[in-house]
Amino acid sequence: MSSTVSTSRGIHPQAMVGSFESGISGPFSSIEPEFNDNDGTELLCVSWNQDYGCFAAGTSHGFRIYNCDPFKETFRRNLKSGGFGIVEMLFRSNILALVGGKANSQYPPNKVIIWDDHQSRCIGEFSFRSEVRAVKLKTGSYCCCS
Repeated sequence: MSSTVSTSRGIHPQAMVGSFESGISGPFSSIEPEFNDNDGTELLCVSWNQDYGCFAAGTSHGFRIYNCDPFKETFRRNLKSGGFGIVEMLFRSNILALVGGKANSQYPPNKVIIWDDHQSRCIGEFSFRSEVRAVKLKTGSYCCCS
């Protein structure tokens, strides 16, 4: 999975998710990460949940949910039809707001899908005239910018 990464040291194009590059050399500098995807998956978005304990990554093939402490991938959903340009979590629940990436024919970029991952089904759908640029979830409400 690759994307452009912006840090305090500048912009690093084509950073690989799961890889770690540092200027430090030593006995630990050659350790490979335990997850290394070379399948051409691109990172489309990253968003933190409301308590910053988890984050969601939208990819060109679906989405992934990560726990922060301890850091680990909690689960992933891969789709054949494309990925998601926006993925938002509702705290640590199974409720997600998903917006399709531009290459996703099943979920267009002007539609917000409220997804219940435990039931593996859509529980809500909101269509807009223009492309959705941001989504935020809160218990009992949501906010979309298009």
